[in-house]
Amino acid sequence: MTAQEQAAVEMGKPRDEKTFAEAVRDGEVPGFTIDPDNPIFAYEWMPLDAQPGTKAIYTGHNGTDADQRYADKHLTAGENYTVRRIDVGGWSSKVELEERPGLAFNAVHFALRKVDQKS
Repeated sequence: MTAQEQAAVEMGKPRDEKTFAEAVRDGEVPGFTIDPDNPIFAYEWMPLDAQPGTKAIYTGHNGTDADQRYADKHLTAGENYTVRRIDVGGWSSKVELEERPGLAFNAVHFALRKVDQKS
């Protein structure tokens, strides 16, 4: 069970109930449309409670322009990295990676896996 599924169970939400984002993605929310080619729908994003040792993909998406330039300088989009620690902040959260000790990157850049758009 993923951390997100566990949190849903603890909040009393059945695991098979769709999230709002999933319902929008599936066209079940009137008045909401999405661009299925938008990269935000291509990934299962990394939760902020990911444990040290979690493998995460640097997506090359999201964050401010400055965050993006900094990450692009040190990381390769599509590559897997290992989470060393996550510092959760009020405005943004930072991820330190085993492969880049001493550097911190905006957590919004990382996903657990790429999602098959056809399924």
